[in-house]
Amino acid sequence: MLQAVVENYEEYKDYNTTTTQSDYGENLHVLLDFLRLKVAYERHAWQFRPLVLAHEVLARRGRGAAAVLWEQSLTQFTRDLSRQHLEHLAKLERLRGVRLSTVSDRLHERFVKPLALDRLCALIEPAMLEARKGADRPSFDCLQAELREYTATPFGVGLDVPYWLRRLEMEVHRVQATHTTIGALAQGFFRVPRRPLTYEEMLRQLREWERPALPQ
Repeated sequence: MLQAVVENYEEYKDYNTTTTQSDYGENLHVLLDFLRLKVAYERHAWQFRPLVLAHEVLARRGRGAAAVLWEQSLTQFTRDLSRQHLEHLAKLERLRGVRLSTVSDRLHERFVKPLALDRLCALIEPAMLEARKGADRPSFDCLQAELREYTATPFGVGLDVPYWLRRLEMEVHRVQATHTTIGALAQGFFRVPRRPLTYEEMLRQLREWERPALPQ
């Protein structure tokens, strides 16, 4: 039980600072109920990770329109499952008389909100390059538009800097580091060889992905 609290410390801080139930130690099971729901959501989010990575690749390669279409398809694919998680959350909030923003915000991502953050991060580097050249800045304008849409719905409890801001900051530092002389040399030295897949190879790998693993 203590390990569960340690591994979900952000949720514990939320529970400890925003609920009256946390004043009584015997009510810790209330927090655990919410953590079980969050873990169930995270398990499904992990299963969708390959689809999220595919969207990130599209965004990084400048295929913004394709990335948006991919997000729309994933939204349709996960709609029923995300609705079930939110219904379970609503029942739990009514039963316990507690609302944890850290858990609620995560479930309201509906598996697809991180994709918008991927697109924001992908726009950081071209926006910074445009700023250095001093020419037109379509990437920066697109970054502003995406950012306005992303922040239209407030989230978080205000206890710490939001994760999305920290990730954007890390992306800025990454871009700055890779455009130094040492960073460019290191990137070339450690570059992993790549081999494009044919369409037939991709189909074969997808078929093998669905095949159950053989027993050891």
